[in-house]
Amino acid sequence: MNYPRPLHPDEEIVLRRFAEHLSAADGAALRDQIAAAMVRKEDAGHTSYLVPASVPRVRDADRSALDGFYRDTDGYPVDMIVHLEFPAGLLSWSERYRLDGGPLQRTMPRPTDLRLRREDI
Repeated sequence: MNYPRPLHPDEEIVLRRFAEHLSAADGAALRDQIAAAMVRKEDAGHTSYLVPASVPRVRDADRSALDGFYRDTDGYPVDMIVHLEFPAGLLSWSERYRLDGGPLQRTMPRPTDLRLRREDI
């Protein structure tokens, strides 16, 4: 795969769901960053992003990581964390890992499968 590359439409939709964790202003800033982001590098379970410096910044310093969950194809829970670089307030990278430590079968959830709270698992 050649990098950097644009986000696939489903990747963008999944990442946009994490904006629901934020205030209205910070959520809008994160959605703007996602719209402008490129995938810098990826491997099994990790993706790093390039975001232009000109986009609006997320200002809530307490939200440097946004957490969600989905189920792998065999039903095991997968934790997905989106990391924001602070103090810059920019989308930085995401990670996905199975809670049983096994290899991921599905590295990105379908948009409808992502849950933003642990209670939803």
